[in-house]
Amino acid sequence: MPSTEIPIESEIEQLVPQFLSSRQLDIEKLSQYIDANDFDQIQKMSHTIVGIARPYGFPTLELMSQTIEKAAKEKNMQKISEQQALIKKYLEQFQK
Repeated sequence: MPSTEIPIESEIEQLVPQFLSSRQLDIEKLSQYIDANDFDQIQKMSHTIVGIARPYGFPTLELMSQTIEKAAKEKNMQKISEQQALIKKYLEQFQK
């Protein structure tokens, strides 16, 4: 079972692998949104991740996603791309 940054409820713990798998898919979608300069979809996706990351034990992912959400509001594609790369690297440490 992948580890988390912080302790989480035992009922959620078994869902962590699926959560991480879904975030990998999100990173792929984010690349598509970046290529399309779709700030609205970037903002929506990052907002969703902000809301679910901490309960699954990933407060750093929550903070990174907040940064992307803010950058999308500001239409700062460079910051979005930088954070996306950081999130990708961050998620790799939780792979089996």
